[in-house]
Amino acid sequence: MTRDGSEYSFVSRLTEPGEYRFEISEGGNKSSGRFSIDAQQVEDRDFDFNLPLLQYISSESRGRMIYDADFFSPVPAQSSERIERNEYALYRKWYIISLFILIFCVELFFAPTLGFIVI
Repeated sequence: MTRDGSEYSFVSRLTEPGEYRFEISEGGNKSSGRFSIDAQQVEDRDFDFNLPLLQYISSESRGRMIYDADFFSPVPAQSSERIERNEYALYRKWYIISLFILIFCVELFFAPTLGFIVI
């Protein structure tokens, strides 16, 4: 362990993934802690999510956060084509059908007097 001003540093070549503990003691002071090394890179686990915001939303909606990165793997984006048609189904509207029948009957009624051609 080397001392640089008021800070200490320690360099080690830990290549095996796992949980590690450390303990530092100097004089009567003692400090300990732990850290972990994961086989997966941190960049692979970063999905560009705002984790504090997601945690707040889950606590407000009585949900819970799932921290296991292997549980959730984002689906890659896929392009999709969507065709949307707005069709007017005139045969489903009763007033259009009744208007057609009424106009047809009026034409048949006035055909002999006004000279319409009825086929």
